[in-house]
Amino acid sequence: MENVVLFSFPVLFAAGVLSLLSYVFWASTRKLPIEQNKELIHGERCGGLAGAGMRFKGPFVRLAIYKDFLVLGHLQSVVLNFSEIESVESGGMWGTALCINHTRKNLGAIQLSVSNHERLKALLTHLIEQARQAQGHARDS
Repeated sequence: MENVVLFSFPVLFAAGVLSLLSYVFWASTRKLPIEQNKELIHGERCGGLAGAGMRFKGPFVRLAIYKDFLVLGHLQSVVLNFSEIESVESGGMWGTALCINHTRKNLGAIQLSVSNHERLKALLTHLIEQARQAQGHARDS
């Protein structure tokens, strides 16, 4: 009887960990209503720090970039309008992370380990500039 208990604990523990990882992966894949019928400019799964201390290694963060906003999908998805982003920088220990500096007080740092951070940095910088120009034109009107 004791051998059965000793054998079942690691199996149940492994099943629990696998279930938790599956849930986190599934939760990050859910699309938000704001994403419906929008053209995706860039999308990828990545790791990183997103939000108030949520650090995920591996493919547990979904980055989706649209014309007017980006979405970080993980346990709680976040929508950032480009007007809320102050700058995008290279960061991390070797400068290979994408650091998104924003104006939201309740969100915390965003650092993502993306596949091509220089290309995404250029894309996001361009989209942020477009948003600023559109805001300037709206104020002038």
